[in-house]
Order: sequence, then C-alpha cells, then structure tokens
Amino acid sequence: MKIKRFLLTSLFILLVSGCARTEEKTCFLGPNEAAIISVEGDVKVIADGEEKKAEEGMIIKAGDKVKTAAGSSAEIAYDGACKNLTRLDENTEMAVTAVSPTRLEMTMGRLFAGLEALKKDEPFEVRTPTCVAAVRGTEFDVAIKDGESEVRSFQNEVTVYGIDKEGKLFDGRPLKAGGKIGVGRFMGPGNVFKMQKGEWKEGRNFGKMMRGRVAQFKQRSGGRSPFVRGRQGGQGPSGVLKRQDKQQGQGQKSQGQKRGMLGANRASGGGQGRGLLGKVLQQSKTGLGANRTSGGSGSKPGPKRNK
Repeated sequence: MKIKRFLLTSLFILLVSGCARTEEKTCFLGPNEAAIISVEGDVKVIADGEEKKAEEGMIIKAGDKVKTAAGSSAEIAYDGACKNLTRLDENTEMAVTAVSPTRLEMTMGRLFAGLEALKKDEPFEVRTPTCVAAVRGTEFDVAIKDGESEVRSFQNEVTVYGIDKEGKLFDGRPLKAGGKIGVGRFMGPGNVFKMQKGEWKEGRNFGKMMRGRVAQFKQRSGGRSPFVRGRQGGQGPSGVLKRQDKQQGQGQKSQGQKRGMLGANRASGGGQGRGLLGKVLQQSKTGLGANRTSGGSGSKPGPKRNK
C-alpha cells in the first residue's frame, strides 16, 4: 500500500507541474530591434530600398524608414517590455539611425516619445534638419513646420541642441516639463515659452493613449508571445514577426489528439479512472478486491455459521 500511495502522489505532482504555465514577454525584441505595435491608416516601411505596408509586429532595424500618410499614425516599441515608445503622427517621415542607443532622424511631421525604461546613461535622440532633442527618460514631442523645429517637454527634462552648417551640435539648452522651444536652421535654440493648458493636456493624453495601446497589444496575445520570427519573401534583414496562427492551429489539433487518447484511457479504465491516474486507481482497487477474496496472509477468517 505504501508503494501505491507513493506512486499516486508522484503521479499527481507530475500532472500538476505539467499544467504549470510560464508567461512570456508579449513584445520580445532583440538588442538591435524595434517593432511596430500599432498601425492606423496608410503606413509604409522602407527596408533595403523596398517599400512595404506596415503591419503590427513588423520588425524595424537600423537603416529602415517609416512613413505615415494623411490621417494615419503608428506606434513603435524600442524595448522588450514596450515601455520605450514613439508615436508617429500623420504625414511623418522618420528613419531609424540606430536602435541601441536609439537615434531617430525625422525629416517631416511630428513624433511623440514616451520613455519609461531607458538603460542607465543610454540617451534617446531625435534629430531633425534643425535640431537634436536628447533625453534619458521623459515624455516629449518634436514637430517640424515651415523649416523650423519645435520641441515640447511634458515630463522631466529634454536637452535641445542646434545644428551648425557642418552638422555639428552646439548651444545645448535644457527644456523642463511644461516648456517649449523653437530652433531655426543653423541657429541655436530660441527662447523657452510656457505651453498653453490645451497643449499640456494634449501631450499627457498622448502618453496615456500609447500605454493603452500597449495594454491592448498584450491582451490580444492572451498572456503569451503572439509572434514568431520569420522572413517573408523579399523582406530582407528587417524580417516580419508573424502571428502564431498556424502554430496555434497545430497546437489545438495536438490538444484534440491528447483529449482523444485521454478518452480512450477513461474507457479502458471502466469509467472509473481518468487516464493514467485512473488505471493506477483501478489496479489498486482490483488488487484490494483480490486480497479480500483470497483471504491474504494479513486477513482473519470470519466466524462459521451453524447449519
């Protein structure tokens, strides 16, 4: 009996441990990769000179460009936990110069950045034709209009530099939360102005909206990584993270086969056992019944009846 109890206990532990599930990151990226996590409207990605339609989960690497058309936008994550994000507004063109540390080059449009998990001493830079905005964790946006760049800080501090004729940075100026500053071509940053209440609210709403998109992105994955690495024809080194639809279908089929086998085990166990556990229980009951019938060595004979 002790051996049977030990076997039953061991089998139960194995079954429970087999059902345990380890959650994976829902936005896993390599050290030099970014990924599009949300697309609205007409958004294109240019990789290796080839233009493709942007899709959720598409990998972005250094040298790639992203373009948004009128009424369109895209959110991009630069870390595995989706905490360092940028949102490209409509009519924006941006090139990824480097991913780690992140350096972006925007030639037109508007970019909002929400950065919560930058590595220590790792800058995040956005370059336009007239300025560079460098940060180490904050919320800010950069817009290009009429040949001039405007930087607004919604949280913490941004350092804004001018760009001279030789392309070198100069006259770095800190910009605290609530302030905005303009930079003209070959000029240093201008005077700092206080944002209007509506501007401040707009920027804070952008941050909340991006965090909401990340939550939706993770929810769609069902607590698991929704992507598998793969390359489509002509995609080049940028690749595309495809959804695991095919693998999920195969997994469901495999689960169906396992359920069928489990049903067969139940049937063979006389309807009393369940799978392997049921067989062990059935065998233990059969053994006990046999001992009672045969009057094993440990059993005492009952009293005889008088005729």
